[in-house]
Amino acid sequence: MNLIIPDSLENQCSKFVKEFNNFHLIQNEELLTKNVLLTIFKESKSQQPTSDSKKRFEELRKTKKNLSILYKVLKAKGVLDEINDFFQFCYNEGDLRFFVASAIHEKATYRLEYKFKGENLSDCQIDPSSDLGQRILAFAPPKLIHKCPPCARSRYISRYYGNKYNKQEGKLQEPFKFKGVITKIVLKTRPWQNEIIIQGMRFYFNDGKIKNIGISVEEKLPEKLGSDFQVFHVPRGQWLHNAKIEANSFINKLEFFTNIQEIDYSDKSDNFVADRDVFVTSEKSWFLSGIQGNLWNSDGKSFVCDVQFIFDHYKPDVSYYEQLIKLKS
Repeated sequence: MNLIIPDSLENQCSKFVKEFNNFHLIQNEELLTKNVLLTIFKESKSQQPTSDSKKRFEELRKTKKNLSILYKVLKAKGVLDEINDFFQFCYNEGDLRFFVASAIHEKATYRLEYKFKGENLSDCQIDPSSDLGQRILAFAPPKLIHKCPPCARSRYISRYYGNKYNKQEGKLQEPFKFKGVITKIVLKTRPWQNEIIIQGMRFYFNDGKIKNIGISVEEKLPEKLGSDFQVFHVPRGQWLHNAKIEANSFINKLEFFTNIQEIDYSDKSDNFVADRDVFVTSEKSWFLSGIQGNLWNSDGKSFVCDVQFIFDHYKPDVSYYEQLIKLKS
């Protein structure tokens, strides 16, 4: 995209936009075109690493302020949906991730603040639950991937669910184990002996892979989902944090929660697949990274059974953030 505009026009517009003090100019489509705004807000994406922490943090504070003004300008012009273009052309993804770093693990920002004494990192942070924070997370989601170094994570595996079936009335058909960053889950249910149980599951991952268990690869979802299909989408920038389950002989019901959803652990907390005490003390850094189990076949009908949920806990240390903001000690 060609962002070249006359210097005089940029000089005329820049002061009004960056100080956000003239709505007439800001809303003027002929004067403040998208290309003009892109030029005004453009940061140095090829920014060189610096060992001067004060200089770097000052750059981050300035960029954070510009981001807030950009948000107000686009909102005032009624074009907030175009903010991704500004993220792409005007900012480093690493910087964007740093601005919502508390959404990853806020203790690491405290440790970085301790290392660089005199720096107030809250001046560089954007509330991840705000609309601007959510848009940043959607564009540059934190890398909470289970491929992190083993020393940087711990693992939690739930107990077995759906393992009280009569093992004389059928046979185990297909063990499964899926791992990855889940973006969507489809559950297929069927009636069984006066109850509804989960027959199969389909998992969608962020790398484009799709895994099926108890659902044929060829089976397509109907345009209008009936009561036998349930779909759970993981919004971009969020991750699966916990699940609530009802199970006995087989699995009757599953409900998933992302990291931004409030969970009431006092409401039948035994039904949550992740241990409450572990999860409420780890600032939602846990994420559902896998599921394993088996498929039971009885009279030609298949059901998911012996299911376990796998969670990884990612705790980035100070060096992760130093790399993120391109600081060298």
